[in-house]
Order: sequence, then structure tokens, then C-alpha cells
Amino acid sequence: MNWPALYAGEDVVWRGKPLRSKYTMKDAKLTLTGIPVAVFIAFWMSMALRIPKEGSPGGVIAWLFPAFGMIFVLQALYLLAGHYLRNWLEWKNVEYAITGGRSFGRAFGKFLS
Repeated sequence: MNWPALYAGEDVVWRGKPLRSKYTMKDAKLTLTGIPVAVFIAFWMSMALRIPKEGSPGGVIAWLFPAFGMIFVLQALYLLAGHYLRNWLEWKNVEYAITGGRSFGRAFGKFLS
């Protein structure tokens, strides 16, 4: 990577990335949170999809409850697996550097001091 934030005459002594396994697994505790959320939303969706849709006075509710549950289905999927993908995409764009007098990093094109 090019380091445009270097001062004149300053050289990069070391540059590197964090360990991929450590960086992508940094939020592994979210998976433990996602398990009860996924169980609850599976129960919710199974009950919501059993509401009769035709010829019942609660026709709107028959579509409203599953639609509301979809928000939590997406949340449960993120908590179970999505955060690993997000961390991996983050890891691809993170780099650290050490010069003779400074240390800094860069993520997604933004410099971190």
C-alpha cells in the first residue's frame, strides 16, 4: 500500500496486517447471543405463518406478523454468521505501519493515528 501521510525523508520500517484468524473471530461472542435470538425468531415465524390468511377478520395481521418477524430473521442471521463476513471484509482493508518516529494504521482508506 502507498502511504501518502509520510513526511519527507520518513521511511516505513515495518508494515503489516493483523492475523486474519484473530481479527475475523474478534466478535465470536455475538454468535452466542445469536443462538437464543434465532431460536425465538424461528418460533415466532412458525407461529406467525400459521395465522389463516384467507377469509379471516385478521387478514392484515396474517401478513403483518411475518413481515415484522423478517427484521429479526435478518438480525439473527447477522448474529450467527454475518459478523464473520463483516470482519473478514474489514480485515482485507486494514494495514498498520511503523516509521522511525510514528506508528499508525489505515482502514478503508482512512488513517488511524
